[in-house]
Amino acid sequence: CHQGISRSAAVCIAYLMKASKMSFDDALSWVEDAHPPTCPNLNFRKQLRLYERMGCTTAGSSPHHRQYRLWKRACDRGQSLPFPDISDDPEGLLFDDQLDQEEGILSDEGGSGQDDGDVAASGGSRRPPASSRELAEWQYTCKKCRTRLFYESNLLPHHARD
Repeated sequence: CHQGISRSAAVCIAYLMKASKMSFDDALSWVEDAHPPTCPNLNFRKQLRLYERMGCTTAGSSPHHRQYRLWKRACDRGQSLPFPDISDDPEGLLFDDQLDQEEGILSDEGGSGQDDGDVAASGGSRRPPASSRELAEWQYTCKKCRTRLFYESNLLPHHARD
C-alpha cells in the first residue's frame, strides 16, 4: 500500500470510475499513465469489474448487486466465499470456485411437492405475509426447524459450466 501499486491504485480507479464515469479499462490506463508501477491484484480487478457492471454503486437490485451483497454478507460473517468471477461469464453471475455442497433439506412453503434437485420441495400452507416484502414471494425454510432461510428474490441465476 505504501508504494501505491495495488490497494491505493484500486481506490483511485474506483474513484475515477464513479466521479468521471470512466470504464475500468480507461481508469486503469489513466492511473497507469500517472503512476507506471500500478498493478491492482486479481481480486481488486474482479471487484472493480463487478463495480463497473453495477453502475459504480453498491445499491441496487440487479443480479450483480444481489451477488455482491451475498458475497459481502459472507465476508462480514467471517465465511470464505470466493469472489464472483466475471472474466469468462458475460452475465457476470458465476463464482470462480464451486462452493462445497452442504447437505441440507430445504422446503418451500406452499410448494408443489416436486423435487428441484438440490432443493427438496414439500407441500404445506403458505404463511400469511408478515411484511410487504413477503407479498407474492416464496420463502424457503428448513424442513426440520422451520427457520426462514431465504426468499425467492435472494436466488441468483445459475449457468452450469461444462
